[in-house]
Amino acid sequence: WRARRLDHASAGLLVIILRLDLTSAVERNGPKMPPPAPDGASHPKRRRCHRSSD
Repeated sequence: WRARRLDHASAGLLVIILRLDLTSAVERNGPKMPPPAPDGASHPKRRRCHRSSD
C-alpha cells in the first residue's frame, strides 16, 4: 500500500522534474527548440540571402 503510493508519488515527482528540466533547457537554449520548423526554415534562407548579397 504505502510502497505503491510512494512509487506513484516518486514517479509523479520524476515526471514533474523532467518537465521542469525540459522547460529550463528550452529557456536556456532560447526560442530554438519550441518552433523548429519556422526557425529552421528561416535561418538557412537568411544565410543564403546574406551570402548572395555579400
